[in-house]
Amino acid sequence: MGRVQVLEYQGARGKGLYHRAKPPALGHLHATWHVRTVAPLAARLRAGSVPYEEHGVVRTLCGEGRMISFCSPAGYRIEVQEEREDAS
Repeated sequence: MGRVQVLEYQGARGKGLYHRAKPPALGHLHATWHVRTVAPLAARLRAGSVPYEEHGVVRTLCGEGRMISFCSPAGYRIEVQEEREDAS
């Protein structure tokens, strides 16, 4: 079991903090979440005018499934991948 710290950014809109969260910065620069389906999240991102990237079906060490990614206001990359029950 892992731990996750959830942050709320206030006053970060429009500040362009991405340079702090991309290589060669040190530390944890992105997270991947596994969900049943990415469709509801993609719809919420679109509705909120949050830019995101569609990666199609991606095969990772944890399985294979459709993946999308987007960035937090501070530039932290968040990947969300569907879990496929039929993937081995």
